[in-house]
Amino acid sequence: MAELRTIARPYAEAAFGLAQDEKALAGWSDALTRMARVVATPEVAALIGNPVLPITKLVDVISAGAPGLSKSQLGLLTLIAENERLPALGEISAMYESLCNAARRSLPLR
Repeated sequence: MAELRTIARPYAEAAFGLAQDEKALAGWSDALTRMARVVATPEVAALIGNPVLPITKLVDVISAGAPGLSKSQLGLLTLIAENERLPALGEISAMYESLCNAARRSLPLR
């Protein structure tokens, strides 16, 4: 399990950085959750790693199952797919949520 966390960490941190820049923490949370759900379905999981299926088509399948992804969310999804890290999407999403929770706790009270 530690290996999966090690793989997921840079992607979760990248997503968190993009979300902060875009002031869209909730939108990214939703997008990562939806992408992780799609990747976890047996139909899509069976496609991951298929050498005959181009990465662009795999990204198209996932984005069709998680409609409404922003350009930056789609870019991160493509990067994750190109680096053959799609099975880590669930952990990426969970780590992203942890980063959001930590950021919320560190905000000063008003």
